[in-house]
Amino acid sequence: MVERKCEGRDQASTYFQPSFEWLQDPCNYILQIQLPGFKKDDIKVQIDSTGKLTVRGTMQKPASFEQSYSIPTGSNVDKISGKYENNYLILTIPKSATVEPEKTKTISKGKKEESLLKDWLHSGIVDSVLEKVHRNRKVITVGLMAFSLGFCVSKKLRTGG
Repeated sequence: MVERKCEGRDQASTYFQPSFEWLQDPCNYILQIQLPGFKKDDIKVQIDSTGKLTVRGTMQKPASFEQSYSIPTGSNVDKISGKYENNYLILTIPKSATVEPEKTKTISKGKKEESLLKDWLHSGIVDSVLEKVHRNRKVITVGLMAFSLGFCVSKKLRTGG
């Protein structure tokens, strides 16, 4: 959690990024967002015309969050439903009738790499990874810089220079 001053307020507000997980069953995509300490009335869910789902929350202590998610392709956004229980917001996004339920895929030696890549890109994993990278970009940047520095130092030590 990050302490941040709210504009126009004297007290500090705690801002955090909730953990989430995308799941799916044969008929639905399911987004589970962990929101400990929040009440149902503290949470607002909005979807725009581009398919971006935004979840906002503000507690009385004051703590807040805002997180946006890309809705998977082939979703029926008109029939999204949700519930909040046990500190989890669970949003159920039905798959469109045109999207066939996913079947267990057997990869044979003859299947082309391009086809495997397309399957992987359409599975929703990429969106989830990109959102996690975006949320943790500062940590990733520091890690890359530390790795690069360590690499340079070890090279200098090996070459004696």
